[in-house]
Amino acid sequence: MGKYDEAKAHTKKVIDFIVDTKYEDIPAEAIENAKGRILDCIGVAYSGGVESCGKVIKDFIREYGTGKPQAAVVGANMRTDVMNASFANGILMDAIDYNDHFLLSHPSVGVVPALLPMAELVGASGKEILTAFVVGIEVYTKINQAMTTEPWYHGFHATGIWTTVGAVAVAGKLLKLDKDQMLMAFGLACSTFSGLKRNVGVHAKPFHVGRSVEGGVRSALLGSIGFTSHVDAFEGKEGYMDVFCSNPKWEFVDELGVKWDLVDFPTCIKPHPSCGTTHAPMEGMMEIVKAHPEIKTEDVARIDVGSTRGGSFKMFFSDPKDIYEAKFSIHFCVALVLYYRDWGLRYHTQASVDNPEIKRLCKLVNHYMDEELDSRVDKDLADYYAIVKVTMKDGTVYRVEANPPKLTYDQIKEKFYDSTCNINRMTRKHSDQIVEMIRDLEEYEITDLIPLIS
Repeated sequence: MGKYDEAKAHTKKVIDFIVDTKYEDIPAEAIENAKGRILDCIGVAYSGGVESCGKVIKDFIREYGTGKPQAAVVGANMRTDVMNASFANGILMDAIDYNDHFLLSHPSVGVVPALLPMAELVGASGKEILTAFVVGIEVYTKINQAMTTEPWYHGFHATGIWTTVGAVAVAGKLLKLDKDQMLMAFGLACSTFSGLKRNVGVHAKPFHVGRSVEGGVRSALLGSIGFTSHVDAFEGKEGYMDVFCSNPKWEFVDELGVKWDLVDFPTCIKPHPSCGTTHAPMEGMMEIVKAHPEIKTEDVARIDVGSTRGGSFKMFFSDPKDIYEAKFSIHFCVALVLYYRDWGLRYHTQASVDNPEIKRLCKLVNHYMDEELDSRVDKDLADYYAIVKVTMKDGTVYRVEANPPKLTYDQIKEKFYDSTCNINRMTRKHSDQIVEMIRDLEEYEITDLIPLIS
């Protein structure tokens, strides 16, 4: 009798899903959505590499990443051991908050930073890469929903909590751990979470992701060679779920392999490099300026942005001083859309932060918690709703209720170009090679992809 046989029912459900899921079990739509998210993460790693914290982490790995050269760091022209590569990838992919979001968190950066180094370590095929990604994302999002967003409201940067289970799932899947090994690895990962909300808005925020990804990879590697954890670390008393959640919604865990979030509730891919909570307000402002091109910034008297309780509590900077604070400023983000009538990486610059007209517009923004909206929106969905109202000096009022935009694969591709060749990180031809390979990833091997992204 192995350790797996001693585990509780929901723990077994998670372990069974990780170990038993095959490529053929996964819906085609989930596979296609997986490709878009892998492409997106690679792209944002390149753009993250030119941000200050991206530059620092690359210097750090060059100086201190002295392990075996097992895996590439995306877009960095360096190799290091799989744990440091996962750590660095996690920071690079989260560095500019351009990664996808889901219920106050960022699932794909809980998976892809580990996926690529571990795939390289084991020599994975394209189908194995896609299978591992889907397994990791589904574990992440189902546990995210089961735990609810309660940790966020207790001061945790919750992405770091769920990242560790996504990362250990993808690493364990690629290592082909058996159920006893996967259980031990999963239990270890339950002790490797990272992140306090007070550290959002500075370099420490992407550090949470890198640290938790590394912890998941380390846990899988340790589990593969016999290191142990408690069989009840996930759902027992004082275990992972018990500590972070007062009333788990276990029905979401029961849906693993039955209902696929990558089909029914896929993560939102961002068109702009800012916190997920900013995207519903930005979409609202975009709808207003597109519907009313006659609006002139000098004629605007007031901008009201209503969020749910989660959204209002999340945004810290009403008067950002740099581009990193600006990512966490609803005031700046809606002012930017009003000013440019557009969004995207090319606009999120220090010049925009310092622009006197955008600064003036920021001061017109009243960001508030809308009681009526909050009363009808589940707090777990705080990122997904906003009310935007623009009042003109002549008394005209424009008002919309908005949700984050949904990007198609072609729009994700254009975002990838913005993150790579349009900022001179590579040529358009090089970008096209990556786009085409990810689109048909099941036909390739990791050894085909790595030379293009390292």
